[in-house]
Amino acid sequence: MTVTVADVLALSVVAAATPDVLAGSESLSASVRWVHVAEVGEIGRLLEGGELVLTTGLAFVHDAAAAPRLVVSLADAGASGLVVELGAHLRALPDDMVAAARERGLPLVALHAEVRFVAVTQLVHQMIIDEQYRHIRFSQTVHEAFTHASLENEQAPAIVERTAALCGGSVVLEDLHHRVLAYTAVGETTAALLQDWERRSRLDDAEWVTTPVGGAEAPWARLVLPLSADDPVAARTAIERAAQALQLARMIERERFGLEFLAQGGFLGDLAEGATSSEAEAIAAAKALGLVPKRWYVPVVVRARDRGEGSRTAAQAERRRLAEQVAAAARSAGCSVLTGMWADDDVAAILATDSEDEDAVLGDVAAALARARGDTAVVGVGRRDAALSIAGRSIPEAAHAADVASSLPAERSRPFHRTSELRIHGLLYLLGDDQRVQSFVESELQPLLTHEASRGGGLLDLLRAFLRSGGNKTELSRRSHLSRPALYARLDRIERILGVSLSDPDSVLSLHVAVIAYDQRR
Repeated sequence: MTVTVADVLALSVVAAATPDVLAGSESLSASVRWVHVAEVGEIGRLLEGGELVLTTGLAFVHDAAAAPRLVVSLADAGASGLVVELGAHLRALPDDMVAAARERGLPLVALHAEVRFVAVTQLVHQMIIDEQYRHIRFSQTVHEAFTHASLENEQAPAIVERTAALCGGSVVLEDLHHRVLAYTAVGETTAALLQDWERRSRLDDAEWVTTPVGGAEAPWARLVLPLSADDPVAARTAIERAAQALQLARMIERERFGLEFLAQGGFLGDLAEGATSSEAEAIAAAKALGLVPKRWYVPVVVRARDRGEGSRTAAQAERRRLAEQVAAAARSAGCSVLTGMWADDDVAAILATDSEDEDAVLGDVAAALARARGDTAVVGVGRRDAALSIAGRSIPEAAHAADVASSLPAERSRPFHRTSELRIHGLLYLLGDDQRVQSFVESELQPLLTHEASRGGGLLDLLRAFLRSGGNKTELSRRSHLSRPALYARLDRIERILGVSLSDPDSVLSLHVAVIAYDQRR
């Protein structure tokens, strides 16, 4: 706790002189950096700020205008206050001096008895030195505490708990949306600490001690001491050092995850290629990488729908984020998991589970992933097996399912996809580079594609909707917001352009296959 003007006035040597606060009582909590005895009127230009000035008033006792000038110069210099000893030479302080002090909020104190200024300066300077030494010791304690935390690889909850113990008050770690990430309540209940937290945090009480985590340029969280600290300087020292420890812990965790991600990805690649010599070897390697053996192993591959065209560094960061989200989603569903890179942008994983209900587990994983990302990830699933080495060989099948499913329209997307469920879409995807398929598409759709290219009109979109509706014109009319006569007229126009009948099952089947293949090629 820093020495304040109020602390100085409370000293017995000062209190014995019956100090009278004439102005600036609201600023008595101002810190005193030093005590200065002065009997000259131009002292302000010699100060650096934070000084408490003691005087007998000789500088202005014979010059009434000098008194308010002294107050103004001290206030401008950032002095903590002015203490004037009254006596036979000065019975009272001038009214304009008091008015100037009140206007600037500068503590102005009159002493009604003689005081040994040298005794005051000795006492206060000793207090300041003691306080500085206490801060040095506290800083050393903080340094040792968080160095130990980093060496022990402590994570956010433990670091926040350390911070609260050092500060002697509750501490909250929140994200940029003011959602609580970790907390420790001290001297109050958890309910009281977190009551209406987001609103309170957004208001950001001026007395709270806060610091960003991750630096001012790229913060990812904020550390908050949500009460007025008894010693704000010490509290800020602690939470700023805690913020560094949190950032270091995050960097170490991300680097650790990066190394694990590479190692696990290499192992998953070996599984997919059948490079493990036996099931025992596969299990031993998986256990060494952190997988807990269970009854079933399910291969999955996850692809982000929103892959951008950013830099390579940004792409790597996004893939790492996707891998972290996949791992977290799997664990939230009760699975042990290994994750790794697959192809250019996908994440492969092996889920280990004891559950017999594979769909329920996959549904839970997909739901957790959707909560983390929104509907921006496609989950492809291979064939589960009780043998890890066999399940791993189905990773390419899961990748194929994710690849095909990512080309499906959003309305046909499901929480997860298997190749067996993709049916004609999967087959056409496999044959996508076959020149015969491309020729088939052109022979079926070329007149309509040419019409759309030259005139537009949305007829291809209408044909696609017609085919997806199974030829149900009533349903199509409702979805397309077209009247029945308008819809029939457009369908007739499509028939004339293509030279086929949309009532003929073979024609409809051929067109449907052609449109699916065309959409996948785009």
